[in-house]
Amino acid sequence: MSARFSLVVATIASACVNIPPFAGGDAGGNGDGAIAMCDPATATTVSAQLDGTTQMVCGPHYTMRFSNDGFRYPSSFVVAGHELLAQGATCADESGLGIGLYPAGIIDGEVPVSPESVTSQKLEVELETPFVVRVGLTWQVGLGSCSGMFNGRTSFSFFKNGRIARMDEIVQTVGGVDASACLATCTTTSPSWRVTTFSSFANTGQTLAHGTVPATLGQSDGTIPNENCISTGQYHVGLGWSEDSGGKRLRRNAQSAMAFVYDLEQGTTIGAFDHLVRTTYVVSTAGCDEPTLAAYDSLSIQLNVGRPNMTPQTTIEPSRDGIYGGSPDAIEHGLPLMNDAVELSLRGGDPSVPAAWVAWLRYTDNYTGFTIKKNGIDLGAAAEFSIRSLDHHEVLFWFADPLAAGEKITIEPHP
Repeated sequence: MSARFSLVVATIASACVNIPPFAGGDAGGNGDGAIAMCDPATATTVSAQLDGTTQMVCGPHYTMRFSNDGFRYPSSFVVAGHELLAQGATCADESGLGIGLYPAGIIDGEVPVSPESVTSQKLEVELETPFVVRVGLTWQVGLGSCSGMFNGRTSFSFFKNGRIARMDEIVQTVGGVDASACLATCTTTSPSWRVTTFSSFANTGQTLAHGTVPATLGQSDGTIPNENCISTGQYHVGLGWSEDSGGKRLRRNAQSAMAFVYDLEQGTTIGAFDHLVRTTYVVSTAGCDEPTLAAYDSLSIQLNVGRPNMTPQTTIEPSRDGIYGGSPDAIEHGLPLMNDAVELSLRGGDPSVPAAWVAWLRYTDNYTGFTIKKNGIDLGAAAEFSIRSLDHHEVLFWFADPLAAGEKITIEPHP
């Protein structure tokens, strides 16, 4: 299981583009895959455009496009001008980013093959600031005689430092279902169930830090670790998972493709379940920093609220995507404050918060400005804020640097 650590929040008294065409879906925009408001080569922020024809998020050195087909999962991930995603060889193979329900079907951005069908799907921008954008996907799949079994939700949180936190929740509501009763049209045998999350990448000109792509279609290398690095001369993409209890595989899913697969369920029959797993991608032109990737993968910070040196009065569930007080599965967003000036610090013995994190706070009044300091020194450009809703007094704060033991961040609001 992933490590857990805690962030203490204490209240204090107030003191006074142009990219090449993508592999799947519609070109959208101006027809060449570009998004008018963002050039990833020069971008320093993240932005979203989901307008019915173009479904894209743009960040520094990358764009991710959501498909118009199937369950609307990403069909293109262009990094430094290179298309990273790839299609599988058959309808039973992984394509783009998605969820495998083998042998019944696949949740991705491709048109489903009968008897699989889209019962419902929804794609929306749930949060948009200059430093973090979150896109949510909800779905329910029809599987012929096995319809009504599976539903789920996936969120992608895009941070301006190149980190993308993907959260998959997969729910199965029926127990004791045999795999042979739920075969897809393209499945010719009766294998066991294999429920997965996956990322299908192109396997041309890439260098892998770990593992080897098998030569034979359909075979897997099960020796890969939690943190992986895919590189070319122009860019590096780290990929890791939040848990280490599932099976991790590197699978040959097409002649020029490789799928990073995380196995959640296997067996001839499956029971009811509710799985939640995080996949972290980190885009970089400087190199692949596996220790930082590992820190992101183990990210589960619990937020406590109270006065300094006193027992916390309120607890916020651990962050699942690096937005503390705003996890995608939270019922209510924004850490409620009893006093409007706050102090953020680590609880004794906890690891550091890795770089590029967000605190989502809910104030008792409306404010338009904030003084943000670490250990008494103004953070300047290393901290930013975005007012989400004046009606609900919600403000998101971005911190570019880690928060280490012994450090304190104070945020004082101004009218």
